[in-house]
Amino acid sequence: MTWLATTQTILCFIPLAYFAILDYRTMSIPAAPLEIWCTIICLYGAIRDWHLLAVAIAVMVVTGAFAWCTRGMGSADVLVIGALAATLGLLPTLWGLLLACMLGCCHCLCSRTRRIPFVPALFVGNAVIAGLPHLHLTLPVIGAYTLVLLG
Repeated sequence: MTWLATTQTILCFIPLAYFAILDYRTMSIPAAPLEIWCTIICLYGAIRDWHLLAVAIAVMVVTGAFAWCTRGMGSADVLVIGALAATLGLLPTLWGLLLACMLGCCHCLCSRTRRIPFVPALFVGNAVIAGLPHLHLTLPVIGAYTLVLLG
């Protein structure tokens, strides 16, 4: 991993943890900080490789169309997925999205609610996928999310 990729990953996951906590507590994220963060992450992706910016835009268009058709996801979820695609690439983001969907379903079943704070699930799912080579560091993240979910 290059220096630029490491910087982008740090710039992605530290604010994303804040947004995840905010989404879990209030079920909303302020638009301005999220949009500024997403723009910075996508520009870092473009500096690393312009293909990452194209992937991020394509992912945002597809998930935005899905969110508009189903009225199930919010615009914050779409921006977070796009920023993750600009950071990790397409395939890791899709695996993280799959894991986030499973975590969201578990949250829905355990809390017996239909509203799911999806940004925390996206954070955990993509942190696990990004940290698979360092699984001993990501297991506490999964454990903390499970405790918050059940507590």
